[in-house]
Amino acid sequence: MSTPGPITRLPDDLTDQIFERLCTPRYSLRSNYFGLKDVLPLAHVCRSWRALALRTQVKTVGIERVCTERCSRNNDHGFGLVSNIVTVVSMGLTSSVTDLTISFAPGCRCMPPILGILRVFKANGKKWTGVRSVTFYGTGIARHLTTPDQISAMDREIDQAFDMFTGLFPNITSIAYNQFKYGGATRNYDNSPDPLLLMYKRLIRHYMKQLISIYGYHSLIPRAISSMEFEATSLKMNLGYIDHDSGYPQFNASVLREVMFYNINGDVIWNWFKPTKDNEIVFSNLTLLSLAFSFRPPLSTKLDPTSGSIIRFPRLSSLSVDNSARYYDDLYSLFRHSPIKVLKMGEDLKYLSSIDTRIVSQAKSFTLNSQPCEYVSAQLPHETITRFYNAMHSALEVSMTSNPFPLKYIERLAWVVSLTIELSDDQFPQLFGAIRKLPQLRTLHITHLGNWSASSPLYIWEPAFETAEVEEIPIPNITEDYLGDTSDLLPISTTLRNLKIHHGGPDVLWYTCSLVRSLPNLEVIAVHRGNISGLEALRTARKGIFDIRIYYTK
Repeated sequence: MSTPGPITRLPDDLTDQIFERLCTPRYSLRSNYFGLKDVLPLAHVCRSWRALALRTQVKTVGIERVCTERCSRNNDHGFGLVSNIVTVVSMGLTSSVTDLTISFAPGCRCMPPILGILRVFKANGKKWTGVRSVTFYGTGIARHLTTPDQISAMDREIDQAFDMFTGLFPNITSIAYNQFKYGGATRNYDNSPDPLLLMYKRLIRHYMKQLISIYGYHSLIPRAISSMEFEATSLKMNLGYIDHDSGYPQFNASVLREVMFYNINGDVIWNWFKPTKDNEIVFSNLTLLSLAFSFRPPLSTKLDPTSGSIIRFPRLSSLSVDNSARYYDDLYSLFRHSPIKVLKMGEDLKYLSSIDTRIVSQAKSFTLNSQPCEYVSAQLPHETITRFYNAMHSALEVSMTSNPFPLKYIERLAWVVSLTIELSDDQFPQLFGAIRKLPQLRTLHITHLGNWSASSPLYIWEPAFETAEVEEIPIPNITEDYLGDTSDLLPISTTLRNLKIHHGGPDVLWYTCSLVRSLPNLEVIAVHRGNISGLEALRTARKGIFDIRIYYTK
């Protein structure tokens, strides 16, 4: 019987991390750069690793390449640990792994290429037949190619990587690609060619008959899938810098269940979807649609939301639209006959006057999130907000941000169960009277508007009107006796259970303490970390009257 070679001991803290995470059900197993060299496979470190791997159902394997300044002098940094992580998983059942993430640090020229990663998976001679989803971040292929020899070497590398990948992972149904790991879904300013896109395009073609999800968060991905036909059920794309002259893909609109388009620079590309024989585009199974438009100056001539097509969404229940009013008078008219229950509008309030509010009236959950681009006060007709309040008669969950006076018509939301609003510090005195007008309210989330107040709003109402129509209370003098004495405060709500307040500072602490004393059935409160100590004192003084859990917020 052969004996293993000398054992290289892993640092105790690293061993503990790996062991703890492997024991976590459905853990997403990842490897990072720890500065280790020549680490032997973990199976040689401890025999129990094999038994552990056999009984651990690891679902996700993530290979992360985190570069440091030293990487330019060390071409194989941390790569031994990557091998060990995959070895542990492959000792168990590779069929339990369903998701694969390969991440490379952006801008690194010397990291091991993607071939190095794939060889690690291939080393145990097994196919990873259970893997259904793969996500790429970064390239994994040397960039800054200048000479014909370098370009030729890259082509050969792509050929080898493609053959190895398709052999190892035959059952891929979902492919995602993002240029940057930490850049977010809409980061698209790097429009330079990416060598991995060549392999990405080949992988798309290879798996296209079985793909049900295609995610392209980098702006170049739409070019990689041009002139292809898909039967995918899920589509997420960053549409920045689309070259309409290079062709476009074709998706079967009738099988799609969710579509999310980011960074749209103008017309929604309905020509990506096959029309029916009657020249209609019918999303017969689509239940979720998200359209996020880029921030550009408003067009002098607004676009036609249909692009000359007949478009229907008979089962659409969740709609999210950001910044469409700069391009269309009323994009929401497309969805007037859809059974929308969840509606999110990310529109500058000054553009709302042209939007038909009938789409709001059927929503059970409604979000109005205004993000003004200009840092100057805008004229806002009084009736604009009035129409939206009147239309929210079916919504049980309401979220309104950047509304300068969210408490103005609060009585019209008497049926709301969950409410998220933004308040400036000087609006807090009106909050108590507002809560009394919401007899069904169970959850209240108050975010902080730190860049404006009621005296200097982002919008100027036309015509001007008085806003203080809800009851105000004076700032109390918080003392130990005051905390324990509730004889002067009647309950303002018996239904409110959950409260989150992002504001900090002593004035808000005083209001918060008074608010807590007026909510006899409060169960959970989340406050700014600066106000934790004050509420702890309140909880101590009121011990036995209520039980409150306090969470930190940033």
